[in-house]
Amino acid sequence: MGSSGRSEAARAPQFYGPPAPPVGSQSHLHDKPLAV
Repeated sequence: MGSSGRSEAARAPQFYGPPAPPVGSQSHLHDKPLAV
């Protein structure tokens, strides 16, 4: 995790958090957790 650490973090799923929900399903809850 040196100079290339930034590029890897940008591609890491943890950087963006959980995957976005399917469009038309819970797109309005995109910013909120999918916990129901």
